Amino acid sequence: MKTKIRNIHRPIHIFEPGAQYFITFTTYQKRKSLNTDEKKNVVRESIMNAIEKHGIVLNAWVILDNHFHLLISSISPEAIPQFIKFINSRISVLLNKMNNTPGVKNFYQYWDRIIRDEHDFYTKINYIHFNPVHHRYCKDPAEYVFSSYKEYLEKYGVEWLNDCINNHPLNTHRY
Repeated sequence: MKTKIRNIHRPIHIFEPGAQYFITFTTYQKRKSLNTDEKKNVVRESIMNAIEKHGIVLNAWVILDNHFHLLISSISPEAIPQFIKFINSRISVLLNKMNNTPGVKNFYQYWDRIIRDEHDFYTKINYIHFNPVHHRYCKDPAEYVFSSYKEYLEKYGVEWLNDCINNHPLNTHRY
């Protein structure tokens, strides 16, 4: 019997009940295939439909031209891979329909990282919210519409967001 050797760049995804995960989806060959507001809206709407359908808690999100990040959790660990499969499939079908390119591969894979503690959680929120600034889409995260930053601004206010970045700064060697 032949044993399948797993690619080291595609690790096994392990999900724990109630754990929080930082998820990154990258477009196939890092193409800028999410480069219009209409395409980013397809991604956002697909994510919002999927969280409802699969009982996922979405803590933060951002959508850029060639990747998107999600900070999610679920009581049911099997819901997360179902959620990921659903959004990958749904987004691909809708993008291919928009581009009149049936069957084109839109995403290569996704990466997940379990959140280890409260500091890690808030650092990931900051990472997500400042990702458009890092990639030079804008100078202030409040300017970027395809992110949960404005939701946090409305819910918690600018003082809370400033405290969050001051108390949980981004890892500067990665950012």
